[in-house]
Amino acid sequence: MALIHTAQAYAMQGNNVLYFTLEDPESLTGARMDSCLTGVRLSRLVARADLLRGRWERVRDELKAKIKIVDGTGGGWSVERMIEVWDTQRMRGFTADAIVIDYDDKIKPSVVYKGDSAMRMHSHDNYEALTNWAARDQLYMWTAAQAKRVKDRVIVTGDDAAEDISKLRIVALCLGIGFSPKQLDLGPNGRYIHVAKHRFGKSKIGWPIVCDMERATFFDRDRSREALGQWQGIKNDVAAM
Repeated sequence: MALIHTAQAYAMQGNNVLYFTLEDPESLTGARMDSCLTGVRLSRLVARADLLRGRWERVRDELKAKIKIVDGTGGGWSVERMIEVWDTQRMRGFTADAIVIDYDDKIKPSVVYKGDSAMRMHSHDNYEALTNWAARDQLYMWTAAQAKRVKDRVIVTGDDAAEDISKLRIVALCLGIGFSPKQLDLGPNGRYIHVAKHRFGKSKIGWPIVCDMERATFFDRDRSREALGQWQGIKNDVAAM
């Protein structure tokens, strides 16, 4: 949902987005995007097709760019293959300004290594290839990376990156998504965003947000604003002690 939110944010700012879904099928990713854009619950998309159509037409008119979804769930998707798709789309008149990839562990390495360090080397090569591609074509580029699984972890840092910690050194911005602090009692939809690295701004700061799982919405503005107000109050109370 975080990547869908990111893709839609770029599209609403007038950027073309190429979304590679390497884990979930295109039908599921598309349904999540429809639900998030229109506010119709995932479970009600078919039953409320009339409402969806009306809302979708209004949202579509507001968008300045389209989001093209590429279904890569069949496997075999290397960075080189994704570049080929980007080049093909550009020749057809769709020049993507932003690339979103879900997710990094599903990217096939161009060179196959063996041994204990194979996964780390694969990860390093993939991230380096993504960085070179972004620099070559001046692209915004986002991908999700699995963190080490720790129960109820709130602050997810670069040290928690699975397989290869060098991911943090390569990227310009790394956001960790953890569970919400227990003091807020936000339930299963609560999350905590931590800026693990920001090459051009502040890092090691964070704040709570609230998702809306039923509408595939990563950032519920109203509920997140309330959560942030509560969190600020808790921090102020602690500072006053």
